[in-house]
Amino acid sequence: MSRPWTETAAESRARFVMELEFVQTLSNPGYLAHLAATRVLFAPEFVAYLRYLLYWKRPEYSRFLAWPHCLEFLELLQDEEFRNKFLMDPEIVVKLTKQFENFWKFHRQKTTKRKKVGKHLIVFSFRLNQLK
Repeated sequence: MSRPWTETAAESRARFVMELEFVQTLSNPGYLAHLAATRVLFAPEFVAYLRYLLYWKRPEYSRFLAWPHCLEFLELLQDEEFRNKFLMDPEIVVKLTKQFENFWKFHRQKTTKRKKVGKHLIVFSFRLNQLK
């Protein structure tokens, strides 16, 4: 009789770092467009993986994020319309990229929409309906 697989402490740390790094790549609209263009973003297994990664929204995990706005993209990626329509439109990708560039350069202290995720305060000035 075989024993169920258990993760060692080293394997657990390695998985944590790998998932942390991957979740943060979701903050890059260009990378999301690449995932859409290569059709990876539409694979049911990948969509399920994105759903699994929602645990990063919990404070005990989100406190490790250097780019906490990746959580907003992670949430948007749960929406099939966002995956199918918006990421396939180069203009939307450029608009998202510009918004985040402007946010990090100029508007971090002045925008009005604020969201607390863990100990991080995230400010977003867009929503899916604003991209239409």
